[in-house]
Amino acid sequence: MIYSRLVEGRYPNYREVYPKKQAVKMSLPVTPFLSAVRQAAIMVEEDSRRVVFRFAKKNLTLQAKGISSGQSKVELPLEYEGKTIEISFNPAYLIEMLKVLPGDAALHLDLVDGASPALFREDPNYSYLVVPLT
Repeated sequence: MIYSRLVEGRYPNYREVYPKKQAVKMSLPVTPFLSAVRQAAIMVEEDSRRVVFRFAKKNLTLQAKGISSGQSKVELPLEYEGKTIEISFNPAYLIEMLKVLPGDAALHLDLVDGASPALFREDPNYSYLVVPLT
């Protein structure tokens, strides 16, 4: 049995929250990125649910710290030459997105800064917007 309900009303234009001006554009390989996020997420505690992503020259570092669980630090080499950006995400949101993508796909990431939403795109028809934790 399936129940559904039509919700009436005006919906906001979802494209309004897309970053207007991306400072950084990069490509991430899906399988290694998913593996790195899962490894870093092991030490995430229920209270914080935070992994810090630090994009620096030719390197992405993912760090998570838990009071009782310890800490994790995972590094992933990538082709990035821009300024250093730190942004925090709930890893569960990224894992949900990454596990449905083909493993050999290239994921494109558009970032403005560490406080603005990040836009992940796999192709023109697949966009995933993630709001960072503050």
